[in-house]
Parts: sequence; structure tokens; C-alpha cells
Amino acid sequence: MNLREKTIKGLTWMFSQQLVIQIINISVQIILARILEPEIFGLIAMVFILISIGQNLMDAGMTSSIIRTNKPCEKDYSTVFITNIFISFIFYIIIFLFSPIIADFYNQPILDLVIKVLALNFIIRSLSAVHLAKLTKEMNFKQIAKFQVPSYIFGGIVAILLALYDYKIWSLVFMHLVQSLVFTVQNWLFIKWKPSLFFSVEKFKYHFNFGYKITFSSILGAVFANSFNVVIGKLFTPIQTGFFNHANVYRLFPPGQLSSVVEKVVYPMFSEIKDRFLLLQNYKKILKFLFATILPIMLLSIIIAEELFLIVFGAKWLPAVPFFQILAVASIFKPIGMYSTNILKVTNKPDLILKFQIISNLIGLVLLLGMFSFGITYIAYSIVLSSIITALLHMWISGKQINYSLFLHIKDLFKIFISGTLTFLITISIKI
Repeated sequence: MNLREKTIKGLTWMFSQQLVIQIINISVQIILARILEPEIFGLIAMVFILISIGQNLMDAGMTSSIIRTNKPCEKDYSTVFITNIFISFIFYIIIFLFSPIIADFYNQPILDLVIKVLALNFIIRSLSAVHLAKLTKEMNFKQIAKFQVPSYIFGGIVAILLALYDYKIWSLVFMHLVQSLVFTVQNWLFIKWKPSLFFSVEKFKYHFNFGYKITFSSILGAVFANSFNVVIGKLFTPIQTGFFNHANVYRLFPPGQLSSVVEKVVYPMFSEIKDRFLLLQNYKKILKFLFATILPIMLLSIIIAEELFLIVFGAKWLPAVPFFQILAVASIFKPIGMYSTNILKVTNKPDLILKFQIISNLIGLVLLLGMFSFGITYIAYSIVLSSIITALLHMWISGKQINYSLFLHIKDLFKIFISGTLTFLITISIKI
């Protein structure tokens, strides 16, 4: 099977997988939103930054290094596996010790135990991170889909049952733990590869030199993406945090799932392409597809947001609608930045990824600090501005590696943007 056939097959399976997971996830979230109060979602949002950091520790750097490595051997896999386990335990101990301080920061004592239990997710995920990287390297997305779908089903069932029996925030905590546990168990049961205790210093240096910059970059991105919940959780009430986080979560569903599909398929595909011109042509095609797909979805979401929230979540969630409509604009540009990073990975520029992440986070932080004093709505506006600036910077920096200037980026996307915007204005006028 050639690269083109592998890519098409991979995209098909990944889209199918993400569609099924999307349906399961949204269904579970809708049921939980109707059972639980907004304050519960606000509390979990305050510590969701820890989940994001844990995911990026396992999914970003050294596993990415395996994917880009030509014909990795047993030494590569086992060395990265042992490293991931070690890092996850160290990080868990740190979080365990600091959980009382975090709970005091928010003045929410229950968060102490919640954090300690939720942080177990790091260790569970580390046990299957290399399995997932191996399947991704082989572009075996069919197998990944077979593992992920049951994990979301079991996690959703456990969460709903706990919510019905009034376990409140614990229903959300155990949903994440069960999802990770079921996924990990399946990897160990059904994948032939099993880690050995062999650790190579040489292999560690090779993967670490590439991976630590991407890992650090991903952690910075996760910290910044969740910093808004930290600020809102500290300055505002749990119910306001719940409304904001609910809007933020659902505006990220379409672009997040689409970006995930593209990321998992495109990165190993791009890694196989050695010709820069061919890389450029494939990059442009997928970029246009990505923007042409996400733009109408998010514009339509803005138009029908109020009716959607009322029908799906109920009247108690209507205060989240204005936040959703503002943040949906940011979601139009977010996937572009995430997609462009693949070029820096395959051209072996992890240092640029890290530098860019620091710069974009500083820009976002300045915008956040400049606007939070005006109220929670202006925090949403700061996210929009940050997403636009970040996307432009991403396209500029990544484009330089393949002779594709920022001007050409904008020119290629401009027609799509104009047609989508005109359709949006006409539709909103008819609605009014």
C-alpha cells in the first residue's frame, strides 16, 4: 500500500472514529449537563489544566520523536516507555504534594482530593502512550478506533451512573479515569508489542533532544489554554466558571475533533515526504480543506447557538450562549495554527516550535491581563484576538520552511473566508 492509499485509509478511519467518539461524547455531556449543576462543571474546569498537562506530557515530545524516526527499533520503544513512566510518577508526586495549595488558592477544599485522584490519569496514560505512538507510526488508525470507542462508552456509562446517584463532581473525575484505563487495558491485551526493561542512554538522548522542546511547548500551550479557567475560577464564582467553561468546551468540539484527525494522519504522512515541493503541495491542499470545513461549521454554530443550547442543554445553560458565540470565532482560526506546526516537526525545527509557543503565550497573556478587569466577556474577546494573531504567526513561521509566505497563505484562504462571511451575514439577516 503506497503513501497516498495509507493516507486516504487513515483519514477515513480517523474521521469515522472521531465521528463516533463525537456522538458518544456529546451524548454523555448532554445527559450530564441536564443532571448536574453548572457549578460542578465550574469546579472541574478549575483543575482541568492538570489533565491537559498530563496528556501533553505523554502525547507530545518523545512519542512524536518515535513517529518521525525512520524504522524505530525495540530500543527506541522501550527507552521511551520507561522514560514516560518515570516522568508520569514524578509529575504525580508533585501534583499530590501541591494539591492542598491549589485547593486553598480557589478556596474549594474538595479540590484537594479531586486533584489527587484525577492526577492518577497521568500514570494510566503513560502505560499506553508508546502503544499509541507505534500504531500511529504504522498508520494503523483502524486499531486505534477499535480501542478508543469502547473507552468512551464505558467512561460515559460510569459518569452517568455516578451522576444519577448524586456523586456530583466525582462523576466527571471517574469518567476521565475510566476512559484512560479501558483504553490502556485494551492496548496491553490486544497489541503484540510489550515493553522490555531495556534502557538505552543513546536512544534517550536522541529522542529527548527532539522531544523535550515539543513537550515543553505543548505544556506551555496547555497551561495557557486553561489559564482562562484559572483566572475566572479565582476571580468569579463557580457557576460563572461553569458557564464559561461549558461554552469553551463546546466551541472546541468541531475544530478540536477535526484538528485531531488531521494531526494524527498528516504528521506521519508528512514525515514520509522528502521532497519539499511535494510537501508544499500537500500542505496547501489540506490547509484549504481544513479552513473550508471549519469556517461554515462555526459560523452556523454562532447563528443557532441560543436555540441549540436551549434544546440540548436546557434553559439553565442559556447564560453560556454569549460566551459560546464569541469564542466560536476563535475556533475558526485555532485549527490552522495547530495544523501548521506539522511543518516545523517534519522539518526538524522543535526549537522554533518552542520559541513560537513562548511568544504566542506571551501575546495571549498580555491580552488577558489587559482585558480581565473589564469583565468575563472581555476575557472571551482576548481569546479571539490571541487565536487570530497566533494563527498568522504560525502560518508565517511554518511557511518559511517550505517557501510559502504569509501573503500566499492569506491569498489562498481569502476567497473561502469571503464566501463564508457573506453567507453568514445573509443568514443572520434573514434570521433577524
